[in-house]
Order: sequence, then C-alpha cells, then structure tokens
Amino acid sequence: MSRTALTAEELLERATALAESERNLEIMDRATVLHGYLELTRLDPNNSTYRKDVEDAVASLQELLYDCVLAA
Repeated sequence: MSRTALTAEELLERATALAESERNLEIMDRATVLHGYLELTRLDPNNSTYRKDVEDAVASLQELLYDCVLAA
C-alpha cells in the first residue's frame, strides 16, 4: 500500500476490506477505533479533541498497514 493521501473514510474502507480478506484482527481493531472517532466527530464537528483522535487513529492504522505490507 502506498502512502498517498487518503481521506480517513477511504482508509477505513480499504483497511476494513483488507482485515476481512486477511482475517487480521489487529487491523480490524484499529479500523473500529477509527470508525468510532469518525462517528464522534460527525456528532460534534467542532470538537478539536475528536479531530485529534481521528488523526491519531489514522496514523496508527496507516503505520500498521504499512508494516503489514513490508512483512508480506
């Protein structure tokens, strides 16, 4: 997976598909965390803490996906 810019939603969609196809619970766990933070952000879009949580969850998921690709 390249490190091109994806929206959080696109990353979530791709990571979920990969987690399901590979049966990788760690990817699914991080994708679920990202999904939760995205939903909180939708409920309160002006909350900077939620936006920071989304950024952190995206970074964590991207790092795991990058590591998985390198290990393959």
